[in-house]
Amino acid sequence: MPGFQDFYLFSHAAIQGTSRPTHYYVLHDDAGFTMDQIQRLSYYLCYTYAICTRSVSLVPPVYYAHRVADRARCHLVDMGVAFEEASSMTSGYYGGAGSGTAGIRENTEVRIIRTHDLLDETMYFM
Repeated sequence: MPGFQDFYLFSHAAIQGTSRPTHYYVLHDDAGFTMDQIQRLSYYLCYTYAICTRSVSLVPPVYYAHRVADRARCHLVDMGVAFEEASSMTSGYYGGAGSGTAGIRENTEVRIIRTHDLLDETMYFM
């Protein structure tokens, strides 16, 4: 892609079978890192995943974002909202009301399960 820098990173060892490198694109760099610094940071981050004692193939913030999104979906499904409905509705942070969109029941309120206050600053979903 013209205008973007990219690189492949092989940060993990194969436990079974063949491993494949991960392809990263640098879309924007506010910090002014060199490509070598970005590659080194990405590599070191692969050793910081909280639930794995080995390096992982992708930087942990991506894994964490995936787990958070999955946990949020589970909270909505537990409240009786189908995934398709939940993904097309708008809702506020922790329990705001949402309104239906095309093909969804009108005036449907979506409530997200509120966690305990002590969990607000933790990664309880891990």
